[in-house]
Amino acid sequence: TDRHLIRDVGGEVRGFLSDKYRRLDSRPLLEAFLEAAKSVGAVPGGAMPGALRTSFKVYVPEIYEPIPNEPILIGLEWHNSDFGAGAFSISLTVLRLWCTNRATIEDTIRKTHVGGRLSDDVAWSSKTVELDSAAMASATHDIVRSNLLPEKVADLVNAIKAVGEKQIGEKTDPFGTRKFAELTKAELTKVREAFDSDDVINLPPGRTMWRASNAISWIAQQVEDEERKHALESVAGSLLKAA
Repeated sequence: TDRHLIRDVGGEVRGFLSDKYRRLDSRPLLEAFLEAAKSVGAVPGGAMPGALRTSFKVYVPEIYEPIPNEPILIGLEWHNSDFGAGAFSISLTVLRLWCTNRATIEDTIRKTHVGGRLSDDVAWSSKTVELDSAAMASATHDIVRSNLLPEKVADLVNAIKAVGEKQIGEKTDPFGTRKFAELTKAELTKVREAFDSDDVINLPPGRTMWRASNAISWIAQQVEDEERKHALESVAGSLLKAA
């Protein structure tokens, strides 16, 4: 007796969802994100066109150096799934220019896809989706513009500086807390090996939280699956946020 929402592409089912699933159309949301980014001078910096999830990054075209000899770019990442594989989000993101390590720091907006039950009137339902997506598109404009203001970017630069100054003891495992439970055993082993290595090109020098974050994002670069890469970059960003 339960009702469900089935979403397909060309006859291939990609989502089997609750009828409470809130549909936010990706197209107007991404268009709003890109328009707002362009209006403040941000430029495209990468995309992940997955079968279930999509993400797009933009960066402020200015190099920052919160840590000596560690040039970075700062920007925003747009992320959404039309098939129930993730919530609509816009997150701060950092790109280390030495080796293009990326970290997704935090959601500046997060909208879960849960709303009222679908109406039996398909036309009404479609109109509701259109209006709801339009409202979120308008909010996207405001959020992008406010989070790329110079003072906001300066706050993030200062936060990363603090991360670079946070030392980790020789006997301390920076990856031993529950926040790394999302990493597989093999991934965690690779991250620890990278952190403890002598590599100062792909990773920043020293035993700092900045190096720990980059160890995860460096391993993420070696992952072929784009959705898994995005998940690891988010874990890398959690270290920056926590610090």
